[in-house]
Amino acid sequence: MSRPHDYIPKAGGAFDAWQTNFIEAVDQFAKVLGLTDDQVTELKQTGKTWEKRYAELETARAAYREAAAGKAAAKDAYVALIRKYAASIQQNANATDAIRAAFGLTIRDTTPTAVEAPSSAPVVSIDTSERLRHTLHSSDAAMPLRKAKPAGVIGAEIWPQVGEVATTSQIANRDITNTLDSFSFVKLATRTPAVVEFTGADAGRTASYVLRWVNTRGDRGPLSAVAQATVGG
Repeated sequence: MSRPHDYIPKAGGAFDAWQTNFIEAVDQFAKVLGLTDDQVTELKQTGKTWEKRYAELETARAAYREAAAGKAAAKDAYVALIRKYAASIQQNANATDAIRAAFGLTIRDTTPTAVEAPSSAPVVSIDTSERLRHTLHSSDAAMPLRKAKPAGVIGAEIWPQVGEVATTSQIANRDITNTLDSFSFVKLATRTPAVVEFTGADAGRTASYVLRWVNTRGDRGPLSAVAQATVGG
């Protein structure tokens, strides 16, 4: 069973308009409805108390908004000035890390963090919906549901082979640049997806792909499993 609708508004502004109309109706129909002068007076005095308190609240709200805006502006100006002096302190030749810490400033880490060689391989899926084109979508085997590359990785090397069908076992743990002459490096894909274009002579042939991550130092990770698709003509 649904709850009955309350005819008296709950919001302050809506209630204020509603009660004003109510009092006007009291004036208009008091005699017809047999309301006594004392009853009418009680309603009007209680209404005036409400109107006073509501007006005080609205005044306080306006003052709060003005104060809040003033506080925000003062903070923005103060923060801008602090940043100016903080930058000067950071660059001061006499400022030690202890002095920076005393000011609550950032202490810069001047020791470079070593970038490790990639330990995981890309996972590859191939979109063959366009003629003479494969669109390769890659993710990391350690996080296959995310598009993000592993930390420190700049991209994935793409090595396709057209014609001969390769298998993962044939290339496992082998150096692709030295032992798989039938594979050709086409690009370093710094984002996914990556597009590989073909010529009309490749139409109907099978393209096999292996990918591997490369980090900012040029270190290469393990090879991916072989991904294969037919080149659409």
